[in-house]
Amino acid sequence: MIRVLYGFVVVLIVAVFWQVSAISKAYDFLENGAGIGAFGAARDKADVTLLAFVDYTSSFSQDINAALLQAAEDDGRTRVRFYPLPQPSDPSVRAAKLIIAAANQGKYLVMHDELMRNDRPLTDEAVREMASRQGIDADKLLADEKSENVAARLTGIINASRKLRVEYIPSVIANRKIMFYSPDVPADVVQFRKLIQESRS
Repeated sequence: MIRVLYGFVVVLIVAVFWQVSAISKAYDFLENGAGIGAFGAARDKADVTLLAFVDYTSSFSQDINAALLQAAEDDGRTRVRFYPLPQPSDPSVRAAKLIIAAANQGKYLVMHDELMRNDRPLTDEAVREMASRQGIDADKLLADEKSENVAARLTGIINASRKLRVEYIPSVIANRKIMFYSPDVPADVVQFRKLIQESRS
């Protein structure tokens, strides 16, 4: 009986250690960029990194974008990384793949701005117009969107978010604490400034 109990405790300890390790690796993967750029302070000047999970076709994700960036800019020591976490719909998945494909050309930040302002269907024509405005190679963008590399990177982001138990969109992680924003939760500049300050305490 004692041996069985001892064995159970060992298995439990190993399971907990594995889970903690997996969570830590997921944070490291995302905090280091996962191949996607960052807004705000430079890496050597930032002491707070906010991880924002968004659906680029969601009006509420678009609504929190400006407030989050303004709070980071006002603070001066905060950087923000946005990660696409699409809903199971073609437009949402397409937007997620487009943002990663744009990152392949070093154009993540400008494509982020385009998608956050966009209120049109993401047709090839609309994507080409966005690319043209921002100096993005449209042919490469549309080809990369369908590539295995982009699909794999999106899967990596989705898997990391699951390990961190991100269930709702949009969500923001500050100091490894998840905050979910909904129409019932204030997501203005003041709220994000408070979140940044709390993450330092």
